[in-house]
Amino acid sequence: MIVRAYDQDPKAPENHLGKDAVTDAEGRYESSFTENDFKVGGVESGGPDVFIRVYDGDELPGESTVKRDVEKRISIDLRVDYAEADPNKPAGRVHGVVRDAQGARQAARRISAAPGRLCGV
Repeated sequence: MIVRAYDQDPKAPENHLGKDAVTDAEGRYESSFTENDFKVGGVESGGPDVFIRVYDGDELPGESTVKRDVEKRISIDLRVDYAEADPNKPAGRVHGVVRDAQGARQAARRISAAPGRLCGV
């Protein structure tokens, strides 16, 4: 997963802090940023107001609360609802009854499923 740190300031839009971090196998991450990352346009007084967003591809499974006026080191732990797909389990299931145009059940028909459509064979 990708972790992005941001500075939230009421006088300026959210500023992306530093570079994106990638979680390791244990979910840990580390990101560094400079004073220039959060003192954009000289509107910041004190330390940054930091929060993180966690991305899984284009999805946003989590965002932390904001930690205000942080010092040089900060720890933000975030719990997200995420379950890695088990390659041994099906991703989904399609079921139903196949009938002809008159409503009679059709036995021994093979059905294939594809995203967004079903095809009778």
